[in-house]
This record gives sequence, C-alpha cells and structure tokens, in this order.
Amino acid sequence: MSIAATKHIQAHNMDILVISKIKYCFLMFLFSSTLSYCLFGFWTVNNKNKELKLCRDARHFFIGIQYAGRLGNKMFQYSAAYSIAKANNLSLLITENDELREYFSLSALRSQNNGMPLCSRQVKEEIPSGFSSSVMNITIKKNITLVGYFQSYKYWQDASDEIYEEFSFNEDVDEIASQFIAGVQTDTQINITLVGVHVRRADMSTPGAQADGYTVPRMSYFEKAMEYFRQNYTNVKFIICSDDIGWCEENMNFQDVIISKGHSPIVDLAILSKCNHNIISTGSFGWWGAYLAGGQTVYYGYWPKPGSQLSKTVVKNDYFPPQWIPML
Repeated sequence: MSIAATKHIQAHNMDILVISKIKYCFLMFLFSSTLSYCLFGFWTVNNKNKELKLCRDARHFFIGIQYAGRLGNKMFQYSAAYSIAKANNLSLLITENDELREYFSLSALRSQNNGMPLCSRQVKEEIPSGFSSSVMNITIKKNITLVGYFQSYKYWQDASDEIYEEFSFNEDVDEIASQFIAGVQTDTQINITLVGVHVRRADMSTPGAQADGYTVPRMSYFEKAMEYFRQNYTNVKFIICSDDIGWCEENMNFQDVIISKGHSPIVDLAILSKCNHNIISTGSFGWWGAYLAGGQTVYYGYWPKPGSQLSKTVVKNDYFPPQWIPML
C-alpha cells in the first residue's frame, strides 16, 4: 500500500473519530439538559408545595400593600398598613424597590418578590378618603393584602409618633432641604417663623380633573391664609413649593416670599416638613408636608367640589385633622 493511501485511510479514520466525539458530546449535552430541566421542575413544584404548606400551617401572618397613586397616596397607604399590622399582630412587607424606601427609613420587612404575601386575602377600604374602622380588627387568620387609598389620619392616630419616625427622610434628601432652610434663616432676622405654602395647579387644572370635582384655589385664598399668619406670628417668611413656578412668580411676588426652585418633589416635601406651619392647596402631597411639619395648618375648604363624584369618596372629618383650619 502506498504512503498516500495510508495517509488517506488515517485521515478518514480521524474524521470518524471526531464525528463520534461530537455525537457523544451532543448526546451528553441533551442528557444533562434534560436532567437539569427535570430537577428544576421538581424543585419548583416542591418549593411551591412548601410555600403552600407554610400558608396552611403559618402561626404568624403578614400584610402587604397594593399601591395606588403617587407619593402622597402611597404614604397614606403605608401608614394605614403599618397601623393595621400593629393592631392585628401582622408583619408589614414591602418590596426591595419600594419607592418610599428611596426616601425614608422604613421599618417594614423587605420582600424579594412583589411584596405581596403568599396566599393572601384582599382587604379593601369602604371609602378612599375616609376611615374604615373594621380593618383595625381583622379576625381572619390569613396573610393580608391592602387594596385602596386609605386616606385618613385616623388609621394611625394612636401611633402618630411612630409614623413620624417612619417618614424620617434619608440623609441626602434631608441635607439638601436643611441647607435650603438654613439659607432662608439669615442673620439679619431672629425668631423667624417659616410658613410652607404648597401650590398645586398643573394636574388639578385639567378639564378632566375639574369635572371629577378637583379644585384649584384662587389667589384670594392664599392672600387670606398668608395674612392670617402675618397677623398671628412675628417675622414670617413664606416658602413656596409648587408644580407651577411661573404662576407663583407672577402672583406671589411679595417681599416675605421665597420660592423653592430646581428641587425634586421629595426635597420640596422635606422643605415643607421643616417649616413651622403650612398653607396647603389640595392633594395628598401638600397634606403630608403639613402633617410632618406638625405646626398650624390652613387648608383650602372648597375641596372637593360639592355634589361631584370626588365628593362621594371623601369624609372631610376623617381626612383633615380637627385642629387644621379651613379657609376659602
């Protein structure tokens, strides 16, 4: 046999060997993939069964929140859930990426999933801006998910100090707000009385919001409220926080007024909370700025519009603390 023929046979045998190895590797890959899939499926089913067993056998239960709305709304829902949890011996769960955790030092447990307790039963409010006393005494022994707005200070009136603590601003937010307040408190005046003024106009001025029953205060309301503080306190300075800076610059150009500009909403909220007193227009954002400040609060009395759809969802005595002052 010639050398060329021998080399040809050797090359052919090598090809067969390579192909055999490829087939072997492919079969091993299929086998390992199938085994992994089966094991994963077993683990998933087994883990799910364990979770369901925990639901049935649990001696301690949890409460989660199905959030609705924006920052101020979520603060109401968290506060209600915190107090309902305390009253019913439940543990409060929130997600790792909960918006409120970005701004506040919350004590709630952190959940790795969507923040909803396993096998939970929904508990719904009776009226969005009102107090439902029944949820303070939950008799069912199951995990709970709170669904609704729960906008009433009465949910946590027995735990108000704890709610103030829950909404302690994170350091970065607090520092920016404190620096702004320090800049307002100049050396030329002593015993300054800081009055925060929240002016919300943008979304409340739309035709849809107006038709629903939302209202926007006229300038006469702010003038009346500001004059009240000028008459009752000394060295008053007003700090304006608003979603309509242009309107404020045009209508509130007074010597004792300073407008917060270029700050994020959460910093504006922190600024309002650091004032001695507050004047608010409408909406939950201004409500929380005034509540966290803890001083005297004047609120717009013509909200919601009487006879509107919104008015059917609000119990004013449940929404506004009794010591707050309504003005028109």
